[in-house]
Amino acid sequence: MDTISETESFNHNFDSSKLESAKQWLRTRPKSFYAVILALAAVILCVSCVFVLFMIIFVVVRAAARPDDPRKPVGPKNEDFYFSSLKAITSGPGTFAEAYWDPTGEYLVGQAQLTREDKCDEIYTIKRDGSELTHIDNYDGITTCAYFVPSNPNYVLYSSTLDKYGKGCPPKPDRALGYIWPLYNQEIYVVDRHTREIVHTITKDQEERCKDVNAPNCYDAEATISKDGETMIFTSSRSGDLELYSMNISSRAADGQAKRLTYSPGYDGGAFFSNSGKQIVWRANRPKTTDELLRYKAMLDFGAIEGINHMEIYVMNADGSGQRPLTKLGASSFAPNWLPDDSGIIFSSNFENPSEFHLYTIDLNGENLRRVTEKGGFNGFPMFSPDGASLAFSSNRDAEMPYDMHLYIAEWSGFSYLNTKNEEL
Repeated sequence: MDTISETESFNHNFDSSKLESAKQWLRTRPKSFYAVILALAAVILCVSCVFVLFMIIFVVVRAAARPDDPRKPVGPKNEDFYFSSLKAITSGPGTFAEAYWDPTGEYLVGQAQLTREDKCDEIYTIKRDGSELTHIDNYDGITTCAYFVPSNPNYVLYSSTLDKYGKGCPPKPDRALGYIWPLYNQEIYVVDRHTREIVHTITKDQEERCKDVNAPNCYDAEATISKDGETMIFTSSRSGDLELYSMNISSRAADGQAKRLTYSPGYDGGAFFSNSGKQIVWRANRPKTTDELLRYKAMLDFGAIEGINHMEIYVMNADGSGQRPLTKLGASSFAPNWLPDDSGIIFSSNFENPSEFHLYTIDLNGENLRRVTEKGGFNGFPMFSPDGASLAFSSNRDAEMPYDMHLYIAEWSGFSYLNTKNEEL
C-alpha cells in the first residue's frame, strides 16, 4: 500500500468548511466587539494610573512624616505635655533674658533692661518666686553674660566694658549696616553680688593689652562654669576670630591660661558644660562660601558681626575633641543647654517659622527632635534648675510690645514624653 505524505494527511483530516466559517465570522462580527476591547483596555489603563498615583502619594507622604527626618519634630506639639505649670516672674516693659540658676535653685541671675528707655544691659538677681529683684553691677558700661560661681553662690561672673567708653553706654552700631552685634571691649569679672564690688578679673591675660578701648580683638564674654566650679568656658576674639576657650578658675590651680577649643572660621559661642562636666554644647556659624567668609572677616575687623541667620547646635568633649554638629536645620538655632540627665539638649530655633523662636529638645544622636513651646513669638535661653524639676526661659508671649521679654519658670513634666519611642506616640 502506498504511503500517505504528511501534507496529504493534514489535508485529508482538516475540515475546510470550518476554515470558511471562521473567515466569514471575522468579516461579519459586530463593531461593538472592538468597542468592548477598547473599553476594557481603557479601564485597565485607568486602574494602573490610579494605582501608580496612589503609590507616589503614599511614598511622598510617608517620607515627609518619617520620625527620623531631622527637620520634622516628633511627639506632641502642646505645652501642656511638657509644663505642669507656668509662671512669669517678671512683668512690665523692658526685657529680662539669659537668666541662669544658682546652685541652690532659689535664685537666678540675668541681664535686663527694665524700661524701654534703657540702652544698656545690666545684671540683676531675682528669687524664683519673682521677689528680691536686685541690681548687682555697679558701672556705667554695658554688662552681660552673668553666671553664678558654683563654688560660692555669693559670687557672680559677668562680662563688662566697665567705664572704658566713659559715662553711659558704649556707642551703638550704625543700623544702616543692618542688624549687627557689636563686639565691645569687654573683660570677664567676678563680683560679690551683695556688695556689688569686683573681687577678681578672670581674663587677666587680656587686661593690660585691652585697657585701650580701641585695642583690637578684646571681646571676652559669654562665660559659663562647670558644675564643679573648676573650669570656665567663654568666647573670645583674641585670636582674630570668635572661638571658644576654657580656663581653670579654681582657687587651687588657677593659672590664668586660656586653652583654645575651636579652630574653624566663624562664630562659636554660648557654650555650656554638661551636668557631668564631660561634654560641652554650643552654637556655631560656619561661613559656607568664600564671599561669606570674607564678609565675616570684614565685619570682625569693623568690631561687629552680622545678626547670624544660620547657626547650628554643636557638641564636643570637654577637652575639645569629638566636635560635631548636632542639628542641621538650616536656620538660627541657638541658646542650647543640657537636659538634666545629659541625654539630650534643649535649645531655641526658628526653623519652622523664620519669625518665631520656639524651644525644642533633641537627643545626642541628632534624633527625636521635639517641639516644646507653642505660644509667643520668642522663647529662648532655657535652663533647668539643679534638681531638674523646673525650667527657666525668656519669652515675649504675654508682652505688651513685641520686644518686651519676661522671665518664666515652668514646672517640667516632659520626661515621660522625651523617653517615649516615636512609634508609641
